[in-house]
Amino acid sequence: MHLGRNNLAALATGAGTAYDSTGAILQVSSATSTTFTATSTTVGGTPYATTMESGYPILSTNQMTFRGIASTAEANFAWECWGVTNATATGTGDLLNRAQESLGTKTSAQSWQFTADITLTT
Repeated sequence: MHLGRNNLAALATGAGTAYDSTGAILQVSSATSTTFTATSTTVGGTPYATTMESGYPILSTNQMTFRGIASTAEANFAWECWGVTNATATGTGDLLNRAQESLGTKTSAQSWQFTADITLTT
């Protein structure tokens, strides 16, 4: 996640684009074998992107909490990977992280709330 790392460094010096309530999105995808590189801007496959729920993200010391909601009409597939980026559209911005993790299969009978905690350590 060189893009995310580089953006965090830029933010520390007053530049960069924030992962904030207007610029952060959560991405989920059904991709299980997408090649991921340090300059990827999406989690792979055809991701669904959700903007932040009101009041998110939350910062608590070195932990960031991001939260979005996928309605019954959105993201109805197996959620196999996820990530956070600082963009208003999928395929742009700096991907902060990417996790390959099976979260289950969402159907049109469900709305899912997705919360991701990212902790920065040294």
